Amino acid sequence: MAQEQSIREPLNFVQWKCYYIEDFNEQESVFVFKCHHSLADGVALVMLMCNLADSVKMEDVPKVIPKMSWI
Repeated sequence: MAQEQSIREPLNFVQWKCYYIEDFNEQESVFVFKCHHSLADGVALVMLMCNLADSVKMEDVPKVIPKMSWI
């Protein structure tokens, strides 16, 4: 998986991939989502993964404080 993460796709290629690793261990399977930063920032990706989860704990949701400027 680390090798896959280091591969940069050409910009005219699909900029996201999904992997499903069944039976990662005795009790779990793994879902891996790889995407280019231009599709979403870190907060958006965390929110996406939280929405895909079976149950979300509020402490896992990032606290977003909007910054406003009048200049």
